[in-house]
Amino acid sequence: MEAPSRFFTDHVPEEHLKAIGGVAVAFTWLEFFLESLIHVLADLYDDKGTAITAHMTTPLRLSAFVSLVKLKFEEDPQVIKEAESIVKEIKDSASERAKIVHAVWFPPLGDEPLPTAALAKARSGVEKSLNQMTVEEIELVKRNINGTTLRLMHFMTDQIKDIE
Repeated sequence: MEAPSRFFTDHVPEEHLKAIGGVAVAFTWLEFFLESLIHVLADLYDDKGTAITAHMTTPLRLSAFVSLVKLKFEEDPQVIKEAESIVKEIKDSASERAKIVHAVWFPPLGDEPLPTAALAKARSGVEKSLNQMTVEEIELVKRNINGTTLRLMHFMTDQIKDIE
């Protein structure tokens, strides 16, 4: 028996689905530029860079990014400080994205007008959360991710001239 194409999403308002998708797409651009910057910093200008970074999680990419910046710019602590600041911002963006994209979205509970995002984490103990989010709150996360991506792009363009 085939389930309808929207079987598990029928209870989530269309504008919420669109906003959730926007967060996911925005973060893929952030990851794309992070991977690209790793390739440049590591002098991997062909498919070798992709072969390496495509299998890395975001925390591993961030670790590689900082390590490569420290190698390339060991004489410039300001560049290293900026890279570390960007990494913190990316970690914050990743955390906010996960709360939206990795949540299970349930129909509105009781008299509540909004769908509920249920999320469970088990890194150092089990944590569960239930959050109701407006489309505007989800859109704010997307805008913050886009801002972080722009900051990473500016870092990349500012530093590439010093690398080549």
